[in-house]
Amino acid sequence: MKRAVLISGSSWTVSKQSKLSDMLRRYGDAVRFYLKPLWQGSESRYQDFGDTRLSARLKTAAHRQARAICLTTRQAAKATGVTPSQPCFTKNTATLDAKNVRIRLEPPGDKRFDLFVDVRVLNNEWLTLPCRATKRLWYWLGKPGASLAIGAQFYEDRLILWVDIPELPTLTGDKELGIDIGVNKLITTSDGEKIGTDWRELSAKCRRKRPGGNGKARACRERDQFIRRCVNGLPWHELGMIAIEDLTNLKKGKKRNRGKSFRKALAPWSYRQVRQAIECKAQENGVLLVAVSPRGTSRTCPNCGTEHKLNRRDEEFLCLSCGHKGDADVVAAGNILSRARTLPAWSRQGLEPDACRENEM
Repeated sequence: MKRAVLISGSSWTVSKQSKLSDMLRRYGDAVRFYLKPLWQGSESRYQDFGDTRLSARLKTAAHRQARAICLTTRQAAKATGVTPSQPCFTKNTATLDAKNVRIRLEPPGDKRFDLFVDVRVLNNEWLTLPCRATKRLWYWLGKPGASLAIGAQFYEDRLILWVDIPELPTLTGDKELGIDIGVNKLITTSDGEKIGTDWRELSAKCRRKRPGGNGKARACRERDQFIRRCVNGLPWHELGMIAIEDLTNLKKGKKRNRGKSFRKALAPWSYRQVRQAIECKAQENGVLLVAVSPRGTSRTCPNCGTEHKLNRRDEEFLCLSCGHKGDADVVAAGNILSRARTLPAWSRQGLEPDACRENEM
């Protein structure tokens, strides 16, 4: 698997940034040039692009990137059942491989720069970009068998490097955990633990800030850090499986109990960010992640199995049939774990049924 690491370009001189920006602008023009014939299905070779300052290797990379954009657009349109329109390459960014990038990484120390990235620019020249390796880069490189991929994605003021990490085996631990991701309490576990109970105050703080201002940006960064702290607070070293809800379209549509105030409160909340953080930690620690259907998880009684919308009243759960009482989020987390346990092995691991039978034999 690959891990992306963001490297800041704040230490680059004005002349280096100017050369890189000029290359990215011409590279973006090449990608846009190749998109049209590739989308129409006609043959187009990278030599057709007329910019003589752009080297043949960069033209090849632009042609390859345009082909990848067309392919992914058609696949996404096929999956969603819509008629695709010609894609548009708007940002001047380049994803280059080992033919156009050289990376030198020195041991960490007191030196100002310990990471040097050479990129091929105009007229087939090489531009050296001095950088400072981040703690996150050293963290991923410290993993067993990890190596730095020779390639990078370039922007005008930053770049992204990738670290190749061997696939970790799934743990065989005994502990299984179900979690419910909510608006009032960010994470509630099937063990009854509540993580991120002050999430509502932080969400209100993000909502109060003026859009586009520095205060809004600081509040969003604080929110993202809060999400990572909550996810890191889970007992990952004890887990063998973790179950979550497969929620979609949370902020779309209108319901009788979801008025304007509810949609305002939900605006700063991002289930996608929480789920991505959980997926990242699960993959990093070799924990099996299972996503189950969210239907009725907080309205189904774990004692008698009765599902009714009146079983839940705000944050409290009270079964109308057997009188079972508890916290609604804890009940939902327990139901999520129960559903994950009932799934077949091939569904848990994303395999086909025949492949699972072969593994069991």
